[in-house]
Amino acid sequence: MRDRQPAISPDGTRLAFTRKLPGTERTSVMLADVSGSCAPAEVDVGELHVSQPVWSPDGRWIAFTADTGPHRFIVGEQPAKADGTKPEPTARVVTVMDYRWDEIGYVDQRAQLFVVAPDGGGPRRQLTDIG
Repeated sequence: MRDRQPAISPDGTRLAFTRKLPGTERTSVMLADVSGSCAPAEVDVGELHVSQPVWSPDGRWIAFTADTGPHRFIVGEQPAKADGTKPEPTARVVTVMDYRWDEIGYVDQRAQLFVVAPDGGGPRRQLTDIG
């Protein structure tokens, strides 16, 4: 497991952080009591690969970013393998300078802003749609 990007709730009782989920390439938002009285619980963010969780000032929401939307450069995308993983695309057509970041690789999708209730009281909402 790889836990990163901790954020303490405004009232100081809870900790939100990201965790790379075992056996997947996905990172999710986790919640834990600062007291350590119980095991961390995953916040339902669907199949998103999340980063940068931040609490709202009143503690009712957790905002985070996730890459989503259409792939910008992929041409000839291949179907998933039998084990569920996707192979590298056949090719990429790069037309802009922000196509790659060091230590991350190709930036095929744009990061969007989402919010979710930490108690699971409602679905996540996407706030931005940058194409």
